[in-house]
Amino acid sequence: MKGAGWRWFATGPGHGIQLADGRLVSPCNFTVGPLSGDGSSCAIVSDDHGATWQAGGIVPGGFGDESTVAQRSDGTLLLNFRSRYAINRRGLSTSSDRGATWSPGQAAGSLIDPHCQGSSLAPVHPSWQAAAGGAEVLLFSNAASTQRQFLSVTASLDGGATWPVARWLVPGPAAYSDLVEMGDGSVGILYERGELSPYDAIVFSVLSPAWILDSAPTPTLRRQPGPPGSQSASDPIPTASPT
Repeated sequence: MKGAGWRWFATGPGHGIQLADGRLVSPCNFTVGPLSGDGSSCAIVSDDHGATWQAGGIVPGGFGDESTVAQRSDGTLLLNFRSRYAINRRGLSTSSDRGATWSPGQAAGSLIDPHCQGSSLAPVHPSWQAAAGGAEVLLFSNAASTQRQFLSVTASLDGGATWPVARWLVPGPAAYSDLVEMGDGSVGILYERGELSPYDAIVFSVLSPAWILDSAPTPTLRRQPGPPGSQSASDPIPTASPT
């Protein structure tokens, strides 16, 4: 599945998903060129429960990197990726054909990112719609800063068009993370964090729908105190690294 001329090819890092029709989709990324080169986000798919895999589509534009994917309620896929944009924003792309093709990547204006991995999740437990007043919920976790710090879980209530709700888990150094839905509807998050470095420790926390969506449907992005045992603050989300 590695394309001709690709220098680097990798899945995730993070989880793949199973679509409503059973197809497995694993988000990927690749680079070309002798050094770091250009590259993009892509996907691989399986229709036989992972026994065999085929190449899916590539995000046009050459801005993609490490990626994460979620299926929306209308069946379309939303790919959220670490971008190669000069600005510190996530990239977004959609697929309406189960990952076979992707729309050109677009910068997500409200999703601040330090060119680092992030994780998406479309929770399906009924407690999420109940907590969001019937709205469709998409979750995204990343270090929401221009540096690897301020780990947050952000929520969209409109299929990823806007991301009005954010909860702050770690105000200090933090980096990669991955989200998973638990059997009772709560969300687990595995993440890197530390005091002096983002890589001092790997921590697992469990978050409830009520805690994540406590400020929903707030029209402006906010940070609120973290769960018991985490460092937290109620400061507004910074648009740049603090000085």
